Amino acid sequence: MSNLIVSKYMLKQEIAGGGERDTIKRIVSIELRHQRILKGDIPDNIFDVGLRLAKSSLVYMNTLLPIIVSQGDAGLREEFIRDSGLDRLLVEELEEFWCVRENIPHHRLGLIRSRL
Repeated sequence: MSNLIVSKYMLKQEIAGGGERDTIKRIVSIELRHQRILKGDIPDNIFDVGLRLAKSSLVYMNTLLPIIVSQGDAGLREEFIRDSGLDRLLVEELEEFWCVRENIPHHRLGLIRSRL
């Protein structure tokens, strides 16, 4: 199962409660066992960190980044980086992916990255 499928499922379900969390954990555990990366289930603490990072990434790409780019709001970008727990390199990778996906010229990223 690809990360995109899990991401779409997470976004669709909005990760509302424990039932969805447990379903996602089960799906990911099965896939990791299938790939021989994991022998049992993912430990809860590790899964929760991964889930939080995935949710933050989705919020950034699908909600905040379109606003940041359209308004040139480098301050909102920096606030997200500071508060989200995602490192700057990952945020920049998400931005690159989003530009390709949305067919946005990459020079628009330079505008928000250089405004600090």
